[in-house]
Amino acid sequence: MDVEELIKKADELRRMGKYEEALPVYERVLEECPNNVPALIGKVVVLRGLKRYNEALIVVDKAIEVGSESTEELAKAWSNRGFVLRDLKKYGESLEAFKISISFNPESAFLWNAKGLVLLNLQKYNEAVEAYTTSLDKNSFKNEHVIDEKVRKEIVFSFNGKGVAFANLGQFDNSIEAFNESIKLDPKSAFALSGKATVYHSIGKLEEALNFFEASLNFDSTSSFAWNGKGLALLSLNQFDTAIDSFKKSIFYDGDFISAHNNLAGLYLDIGDLKNASSILNDSFFKDPNNYFTLFLKGRIKLEKQQYDSAIDYFKEAISLSTGSPLILIWEVYAKYLEAEVSFDSNDKMYQDLIISCIRDLEKINTPIKDLKKTNKYISLNNTTECLNLKICEKIRKKLLMSTQSFLVKRKYNSNISTKLLAKVTSELLRYNTLRIESYNSYFLGCFFYKLKDYFSAKDEFANCIKLNFGPKVTNSAEQLLEDIWNHKINTSIPKWWLKSPYHSFRRKITFLFLLLSIFGLLLPESSFLFLLILYNYTTKILMLFQPIYELLNSILLIIFSLFFTALSFIDWKDNTTQCAFLFVFLFFFLVSPCLKSLKGSEIEIELQSPQNFELTPGLIERNLKDLEKGLKK
Repeated sequence: MDVEELIKKADELRRMGKYEEALPVYERVLEECPNNVPALIGKVVVLRGLKRYNEALIVVDKAIEVGSESTEELAKAWSNRGFVLRDLKKYGESLEAFKISISFNPESAFLWNAKGLVLLNLQKYNEAVEAYTTSLDKNSFKNEHVIDEKVRKEIVFSFNGKGVAFANLGQFDNSIEAFNESIKLDPKSAFALSGKATVYHSIGKLEEALNFFEASLNFDSTSSFAWNGKGLALLSLNQFDTAIDSFKKSIFYDGDFISAHNNLAGLYLDIGDLKNASSILNDSFFKDPNNYFTLFLKGRIKLEKQQYDSAIDYFKEAISLSTGSPLILIWEVYAKYLEAEVSFDSNDKMYQDLIISCIRDLEKINTPIKDLKKTNKYISLNNTTECLNLKICEKIRKKLLMSTQSFLVKRKYNSNISTKLLAKVTSELLRYNTLRIESYNSYFLGCFFYKLKDYFSAKDEFANCIKLNFGPKVTNSAEQLLEDIWNHKINTSIPKWWLKSPYHSFRRKITFLFLLLSIFGLLLPESSFLFLLILYNYTTKILMLFQPIYELLNSILLIIFSLFFTALSFIDWKDNTTQCAFLFVFLFFFLVSPCLKSLKGSEIEIELQSPQNFELTPGLIERNLKDLEKGLKK
């Protein structure tokens, strides 16, 4: 049998997946012709199939070396080098290899798809979209009914890749559109159905997502990705037992799929089964010791076991591998805080130092206001105000988006228009994750300042948390703490208590103004009457600027001032001394009551405000930390 026939035989065995049989045939060819590039490339593909990646890299480098005269052979050799490097998880080098391969054959849609695949691994999603779009352009995709099978597969791959990239960019509407195009070309595409299911899960259409995962499994019952996705959908539907079964099947079909290991371990951790969670994570860690989420979950387990130093070490390593995840950083801070609570008294210096360390770590988390301050060291009050005004506008927009999302999810509309709108709304809401993190970060900072008895700093942080208003639980907790600080921890003057209150600010300012004017009117009714007349005169002149609605505004103003004039006309100290005096005492007492702690007599003391029996506990902090984690997952 000559060399050409041997290569054909080996190629046929390779295409059938019989790598063990194909390998000796390629080696026989290479014994006779050591520089035969097709045989070298074929051997590379077989070695990849056998997961012998380092050997494959040596062979492909030789193919590049000896194939220098053929552009086609060089393109194939460099693309195979790219695939081998990707198998070795050397994504940066893999990308460079595909770029070189494309330089030899820029019209190859297959190579542009391969480049897009590596860009996904590098999390360069915008560039991945460009690569897949270029691949579609190279295939001149115009009519799905007039393309051959090879081109059809390449186009399906391109749309699937775009769907994945758009999903990771949070552009869920574009992602659904890409997966729909893929399904049009190949209705049995298990990957496209799973991808679409994943997006539906992300936008809250859980039952529809579950149906798509099951449809995907009908076409590929061994898909580890689909079983894992089905498990996540079931978990979101609180079907824990069936979710566990799905994660186990995912691991059964692909023992190296780390996400399934982590999801199953996370589920066990949430239901308190630390033994099973630890066992699965140990297996996951053995397979991939550099998976940051595995390390994060191992830290969580150590935290549950009250092994705080070990938990902190795992969290630190996870942070370094995840390029500084804010959520993991907050968990690390929480572990430090628990260590301080368990090991030291709150008055000990070591306790104070650990809490200060927690504060310093939380201050490392970037937020919109911090970013603004970094760009302008001497930030002006106007810039700060602009940023806060922007926050208020964003807050209103966020509420509208959240209401729309909730409405669409609860009504379970299944039309394409409602699904596309829900996807678009969910994509927009992803932009607010940074503000969500800022809100919770302010809450945790406030808690630690509270522990240090730095009540003024705590007040500012809790006030910021309340303004951002991300979630009723954390906002209510911040309100409780802020009220406790303002009423019991900080001594303020009477005007300051009313006018500078960080909570219910507008309501208290109006109340203070009303009380002040009422007391003034009660003591000096004639002067008050004259003052109101002057005020009414000036106000009407201002209202004349609004000519189209002047009559309406003037009528409303007249009614308001008439009520005041009527009230003043009843004040008569000569005839109603007792009633007026009683009213004055009542108004004055109400005005000063927030700052009165007790009334002392010669033999008795009446406590007017007893301090709240309020304690900031680790459990309260942890509940809000888990609430943040849940919000980010959504």
